[in-house]
Amino acid sequence: MAAAAATDPVTAVQFLDLSTRPSHCGYCGGEGAVSQGMFVERLLLEDYQALLDRGWRRSGSYVYKPVLEETCCPLYTIRCPVAQFAPSRAQRKAVSKVHSFIRDGEEKGMDTEARTEKEKLSTSNKTTDIAKKPATATPSPGSRRVEGLKKKKAWRMEKRLEKASKAEQPKEPKAPKNSVRPLSDLLPAGNLGAADEMVEQAVGGGGRSFALRLVRASMADRVFRETFEESFLVYREYQTMVHGDPPHECDMRTFAMFLADSPLVGRVEQGVELGAFHQHYLVDGRIVAVAVLDLLPSCLSSVYLYYSPGFWGRRLSPGTYSAVREVQLTLQLGALLPSLQHYYMGYYVHSCPKMRYKAGLQPSHLLSPTLLSWHPLPPCLPLLDAAKYSTLEEVEEVEAAPATLEEQMGKVRLLVDGKLSTWAQEGSGMSVPSRLVVYRRLVGQGLAERMALQWEGEEQEEPLSDGE
Repeated sequence: MAAAAATDPVTAVQFLDLSTRPSHCGYCGGEGAVSQGMFVERLLLEDYQALLDRGWRRSGSYVYKPVLEETCCPLYTIRCPVAQFAPSRAQRKAVSKVHSFIRDGEEKGMDTEARTEKEKLSTSNKTTDIAKKPATATPSPGSRRVEGLKKKKAWRMEKRLEKASKAEQPKEPKAPKNSVRPLSDLLPAGNLGAADEMVEQAVGGGGRSFALRLVRASMADRVFRETFEESFLVYREYQTMVHGDPPHECDMRTFAMFLADSPLVGRVEQGVELGAFHQHYLVDGRIVAVAVLDLLPSCLSSVYLYYSPGFWGRRLSPGTYSAVREVQLTLQLGALLPSLQHYYMGYYVHSCPKMRYKAGLQPSHLLSPTLLSWHPLPPCLPLLDAAKYSTLEEVEEVEAAPATLEEQMGKVRLLVDGKLSTWAQEGSGMSVPSRLVVYRRLVGQGLAERMALQWEGEEQEEPLSDGE
């Protein structure tokens, strides 16, 4: 078979076997983080979706997969089927606080919130007081005597007639105590516009404006270029104030590599533009938060969120607010592209209490690191309480893993000197390098045949069987 040209549409990766090199963990602060990684020159959307469903995740042009059985803080891929999403009371409250703040400002917003609670209490007290008061403020002794002389039989008959009369009147159905307000009642309907379009949001009036803007994460995009510096300044403020990073580690080059550069090959499918995007949250025309998102054929994947701590302060929850907004965006995209039905939240880190907030987005599923099947989160939690690492195999699956292909090392695709080839062509008569075996195991046979692993030849290693 002749080697194909590297210009063919194919995902090109450079695999790094890092399993023997533990690094610093951002969750526990230790030095026991263990993961595998690949630098990606070009990444097709279907291939990245398949990588996500095997526990991988991207940061810029780097794609990594934690080694859950070895790393200090196991990271489980978590997703939410948005059609079944039900906002919790805490999430509704978080959204309401943000809208109140945008509408009224911090001090006025806090006063309004307090005043609302006070008015509710006042109204409740007035109703109770009125109910307790008799018909006349100071009844005369004579009226009390008349009431006391009323015959018991006549009084009972009167009560029966009153009760029967009430029973005949149609009653309005009462909402269940734990009834869930739909997302459409919680957020303004407009959340989706064309790329670079400013979508104005009505959040209750007031003098301040609030808008969303979805821009392509590419310097080829005019709006992305024009807002790059403003977006970077928000990122730097966030990293230094929230994460305590030194300013020299938050330069523009790091920002571009971490959150602006993307290897995803975008396209338009059924009117939906897919690829890497930044969603700007703007108040009075100023960027106050940025959500880094990947729009894929089957999901919206949240990459990162950074925001201006000076704007949001301590009383708001930008992470919760943006997550609910991203669920809404996924729903609206799914209405146009039916295959897009899940919201991927990145990793769920049960061993890190501050990262457990993702469990509040319900329903949610966790990916089994061994079966690659999806399992409902609630019954997984006792397993993770008992041990930080679990295969989750004891929990009934909600979605089985995709069918696996027969393992054939010879079909692993390679990119050699700019041309596509296979291991069968390049490694004839050679023992299989361990790095190639590990790569195929981590990405699976299907992706190993579709993606192209950059290959420059390696020194001979100890032979490994094709079946590992």
